[in-house]
Amino acid sequence: MYVLCAHITIINSTQTYEFKFVNSCTIMSNIDQLTDTCTILLPRKLKYRDRLLYEFLSAGDQINVELGYNNQLEQVFSGYIRNIRTYKIPAELYCEDNMYVLKKIMIDAYQSDNMDVKDFIEQYLPANIERNVESAKIGRFRFSNISLAQALDTIKKEYPMNFFFKSGKFYGTMPSTLANQDSNAQRILFKYQQNFIEDSITQEDIDPGKIQIVAKVILPDGSKLETKYPETITDGNVRTFYPNSITNLEDLKKYAKETQEGFKTNQISGSFKAFGWPVVRIMDVVEFRDDENTYRDKKAFTVKLVKRNFNMSGYRQEIEILNQV
Repeated sequence: MYVLCAHITIINSTQTYEFKFVNSCTIMSNIDQLTDTCTILLPRKLKYRDRLLYEFLSAGDQINVELGYNNQLEQVFSGYIRNIRTYKIPAELYCEDNMYVLKKIMIDAYQSDNMDVKDFIEQYLPANIERNVESAKIGRFRFSNISLAQALDTIKKEYPMNFFFKSGKFYGTMPSTLANQDSNAQRILFKYQQNFIEDSITQEDIDPGKIQIVAKVILPDGSKLETKYPETITDGNVRTFYPNSITNLEDLKKYAKETQEGFKTNQISGSFKAFGWPVVRIMDVVEFRDDENTYRDKKAFTVKLVKRNFNMSGYRQEIEILNQV
């Protein structure tokens, strides 16, 4: 029999608070989003020194969340309290990961004709934060009186990079190289009808004649190259790539053509629901064993999104897959 367990630690400037009970805990982590979030519904009568615990807490307090079964705990969130929703009964803590810190770092003025993302991050990210950021020249950018997090969000809208934290480490990576960036990524095996509960994973057969590849490059001088293969397409799938190593239009056209001709037309995507163990994190790799659905049997995928739900009914993970590896 599996017995749920939790351990929450909150630290402020004067005190450390620890408790082992929550009504519910929901944690959302997504490589497409800057910020991981954690929402905790406190027990109605959770007290400290004869007062409700939330009365001692405030925005900016550090928080660490461990969840598990049978007194075996694993850290699944670390960050800061963003706000305390006391209008709800019981009170609710809304928390954010280390992106909370980046939202406090202000950029007074920054300008570059051809910004290198890695150099930009190194200039503003606190030295005590471990990081893994790809070097990429992405053209002209100008920032004034915005936070570092807002600047990262602006970059994401203009250029296909993902910025996020995983286990306290900051990542800045291209989608095409995502699977290779985390040296500590776990490879986790899931067996159909054993350790995952339900799924919506499907295989889509795409007509190769309805795929258009758009290839873009930003050169060292800030100028841009772009090509499409085929040039025109009706009612098709458009996929965009940024091959940074290419420096001329002829090679870029060749890249687009070869990418289109080699594009996988059997695309597997979707999500599945698993128990709280084994713990899965973004950028981990999940591998399936499934004799009934052979299209995914013995295939592995990078994890894009994990939503954890912990409450009186149980402990579950909703996991969305990304690229096949």
